[in-house]
Amino acid sequence: MHMPSVSDRYDDTQIAEHRAAGFWTDDTFTDVLAQQVAARGSATFVTDGTVSLTYAELDEAALRVAAGLRRRGVGPGDRVAVQLPNWAEFVVVAAALSRIGAVMVPIMTIYRGDEVGHVLADAEVSAVVTPGTFRGFDHLGMITELAASSPGLHTVVVVRGDTPSGGDLVVSLEDVTVAGDPAALAEEVGPGVGPDDPYVVVYTSGTTARPKGCVHTFNTYCSGARQLVIGFGYTADDVQFGPSPVTHTTGLVTSVLLPLLVGAGTHLMADWEPNRGLEEIARFGCTVSVTATTFLQMLVAAYDPQVHDASSLRAWVCAGSPIPSAVVERAVAALPDMRVLSLYGRSENLCTTTCTVDDAPERSLTSDGSAVPGSSIQVVDGGVPRSRWATRATSPSSAPATCWATSTSPRRPPPSTPRPATRGPVTWAGWTPTASSGSPGARRTSSSAAG
Repeated sequence: MHMPSVSDRYDDTQIAEHRAAGFWTDDTFTDVLAQQVAARGSATFVTDGTVSLTYAELDEAALRVAAGLRRRGVGPGDRVAVQLPNWAEFVVVAAALSRIGAVMVPIMTIYRGDEVGHVLADAEVSAVVTPGTFRGFDHLGMITELAASSPGLHTVVVVRGDTPSGGDLVVSLEDVTVAGDPAALAEEVGPGVGPDDPYVVVYTSGTTARPKGCVHTFNTYCSGARQLVIGFGYTADDVQFGPSPVTHTTGLVTSVLLPLLVGAGTHLMADWEPNRGLEEIARFGCTVSVTATTFLQMLVAAYDPQVHDASSLRAWVCAGSPIPSAVVERAVAALPDMRVLSLYGRSENLCTTTCTVDDAPERSLTSDGSAVPGSSIQVVDGGVPRSRWATRATSPSSAPATCWATSTSPRRPPPSTPRPATRGPVTWAGWTPTASSGSPGARRTSSSAAG
């Protein structure tokens, strides 16, 4: 099957511009992790309330899992579906796949047979990483059943669950975590791939049709996190609070890549409950969170200053939908030392606009901020009584293939006169239309063009 390349979306001038601006670099996930190991190997990177891993421990665990997967036949370019909760093992697997050069296909745990089966077939997945059970659902049973109609699927790795006896399809994560000398294992795993090769296939929500796969390189995906480092004033002293699913773009970018880039820590929460969330924020000293607005709404409703200590929080970023002004006002009243910011992003090009820590606090009441560096925003008449946004596809975080499906290879658009965005994945002028920016009675977001 044909996988898109960076040149399917970007020309040489655009690539040079993104590299000169620092949005793209020569580093892969593996390289960034190695740099943090050298700088702060003993510092804790990821916790989930059960498992805690330092940078050095994550690096070694990822290497051993990568070697085990290579022995199972997983190689560079192979698609590996990962349907895990917000567990530390997700980060281990993500790091292992990057080390191999395999392409991760994250699937949220709320998806069931029909949705998961579509992704497995569409992405031509060769391996799956799954929990045994989660929230009372038998994920391993579902994947095993789907494997019968997935001829290319040869390995299922189960995390925190029992493996069935007999057969060679299902193995535990412990089974693929191999022993041996690290230097020898690194040679066995191989050099991996580069930052401009396919890194992840993220599927859209499928609200109007079957979910479509957005193929991202590490550079296009990580550029979204690099942009947020600046906007959030993010440093190694931060600890991310991650209740948003890490198998969704929001969680993967902000709870894994963002802290990794600066050497910060991240705390993952698999089962969201606001009172327990407040307890874990205090316990792990969490400073920043990026979630849907509902999370903040529930947290503020549960917050009791006589019971909870949320003093470590300095910023909560709401993404995905307009923020009711009342939610922001209640949050500011309850937690006056915490900034409430708003962000708009999509699977196709990740972060599109955001408010920053340098903006006036009241901006989040009426705006999703400005276009992030390297992106352009154009408000167009989409033929409906609501404004629509269009985002320039040549943003450094735009996927090389916005809508990718089996037997559909990315194609270069023919020369044409630039035109406004229309319904569809990508216009010939390089714009991708968004969902509506608001609804009657909701606030309108504002933006300024960059670039």
